[in-house]
Amino acid sequence: LQSGSQDYDAYWFASSVFAQLGNTDSKLVDLQPMFMTPIVFAGKRAAMERLGFGAGANVRIEDIVKAVEGGKMKVWTTNPTQSNSGATTLFAFLNHFAGNGPGQPLTMEQLDSKPVDEGIKRFVKAMDRTPPSTGTMMTECVASTDCETLFTYEALVIEENLKGTNPADFSVVYPQGSLAISDAPLGFLPHGDNAEAKREIFTELQQYLLTDEEALNQIRGLGRRPANSIGLTLSDADTAVFNPAWGIRTDIKEQGISYPSAEVIEASLDRYHTRYRKPVNTYYCIDGSGSMHGDGWDGITKAAHEIFNPERARINLLQ
Repeated sequence: LQSGSQDYDAYWFASSVFAQLGNTDSKLVDLQPMFMTPIVFAGKRAAMERLGFGAGANVRIEDIVKAVEGGKMKVWTTNPTQSNSGATTLFAFLNHFAGNGPGQPLTMEQLDSKPVDEGIKRFVKAMDRTPPSTGTMMTECVASTDCETLFTYEALVIEENLKGTNPADFSVVYPQGSLAISDAPLGFLPHGDNAEAKREIFTELQQYLLTDEEALNQIRGLGRRPANSIGLTLSDADTAVFNPAWGIRTDIKEQGISYPSAEVIEASLDRYHTRYRKPVNTYYCIDGSGSMHGDGWDGITKAAHEIFNPERARINLLQ
């Protein structure tokens, strides 16, 4: 979208974080959230109870920071440059270290400040693993004895618990004071001769997802909250899905954090690789044997250019 592509008529982002990056010049019209799911601090039941974060507990973001930085358990979160849940978590804690309340977006001046820089470095370095996607992380956490707690979508915790195959059900708490919400915005890109006809279809789809009672029931059945909810409140929620025994709450009125400008988002994600995360040793083994002659070597050359050319790597956050 940033590069001016017109291959697609609609863009559906996981969160406003990435919508702001791609839609800097307001190319998209009718961009609005389709449903919501908050980022929660979740864990296997025994680990959460050991921390004093049992189902239904009121947990401040300071409590979570203290537990994470104190090394009281192993914590996973996704890589914020590859996954929306990781990016959303990153901005929740950048906001916390900046001292911002709900509705107050992070500024470049705050990002450059010592409390934010040092706070987020400590926090990121405390992460035990940073998988590339939220679904991958959840699957691997279920299978791993090393994974105790993680930052993830409320909806994925609900999905996992509904399977009923895991003896150690996950429970959740909501980081009070810096609650981040993924809002799934969907927008239309007008282009081509039949743009108006396509826009009518797009509008029909949006209205179906936002107002059709059957669609809304299906969305709620998947553990997502309708976009028209007041805060994260849900009236008459199905407790088999939004199960209070898992710590799921339907009475949260706290406003989610406001995401910063595209400039601050880009700088934050860039700094994740170059300043915040743990140093890593990365080795590349490039096959230059005879079988790679021709198209194979051309492909290797193009891929290497995307990784080893600093400017190209920066564009795709591959530093």
